[in-house]
Amino acid sequence: MTIGLVFSDWILLAFGASESSLIYAQEYLNIILIGAIPNLVAYTLNCVIRSSGNPRLASIIMCTGCLMNIVLDGLFIFGFGMGIAGAATATVIAQFTTAIWGITYFLRGKSTLHFRTSSLRLKKAVLLPIVGIGQGAQPIIGFNYGAKQYKRVSHTLKLVIISTSILLVSIYALIQFIPATLVSPYCGDNAALVTLAADGLRKYTMLFPLIGTCITGIGFMQAIGKAKKAMVLSLLRQVVFLIPMLLILPRFLALDGVWFAQPAADGITFFITAFVLYREVKSFSKLPVHHETKIIDPGFSES
Repeated sequence: MTIGLVFSDWILLAFGASESSLIYAQEYLNIILIGAIPNLVAYTLNCVIRSSGNPRLASIIMCTGCLMNIVLDGLFIFGFGMGIAGAATATVIAQFTTAIWGITYFLRGKSTLHFRTSSLRLKKAVLLPIVGIGQGAQPIIGFNYGAKQYKRVSHTLKLVIISTSILLVSIYALIQFIPATLVSPYCGDNAALVTLAADGLRKYTMLFPLIGTCITGIGFMQAIGKAKKAMVLSLLRQVVFLIPMLLILPRFLALDGVWFAQPAADGITFFITAFVLYREVKSFSKLPVHHETKIIDPGFSES
């Protein structure tokens, strides 16, 4: 959400917004992003409710949100004269409503499924937004690559790398400052285990901010049709380099070798991925570029 607000102009232009429509798109985006997290929560919980044996309630929640959105659209756009901002506000309110409904259902214990802290996976929870950003950019990159708009492809790639890096640096800082707080829910009341895990987490995430480029590189290659390169890059970090590091480093560093194996694999994978991306983007200059034709309004006369 923060990334969307900060880089809204870049994102909208990458999606093909024109100078005349940019102001309206930005007005809509700045409001709709407020409901980004509630929307994800609502969608996820709705799927869980359906799969846990209550499809009727899942349908009711979804239909209620849609109907609320339609009614509020008319009220805000025509009744209050809010225009496109009213449409965005109506959507956000509907998203918040369905999210709260889903959360309430689970908090009341009516579901056969129950959330437990021990069921959470810290690494997956951290990397999920990074993967989401990369997957969200794939259609943009693929479309513009197919349209021979290579500047847009390069621009989108830079935006994704910057966005994921900023997010990972923020998470990295959090891990370095409060590692004990993060690992405590998984260690129970064992103080020695908390200390050991906190120290290990700091070492394990030494090069954490570099992971964004590694994950982005895989998605980028998939988006431009370079499946073989994408497959090779996907194997580097967790297979090609990590397994040898786990076999070699503990012989010299004992337990620390286990912690340092992942950052060592991350560092090597980062440099290889960065080199591959650099070569790929550089090759765009040799490809034929599609030049957009500027259409002039017949009623407009240039002096």
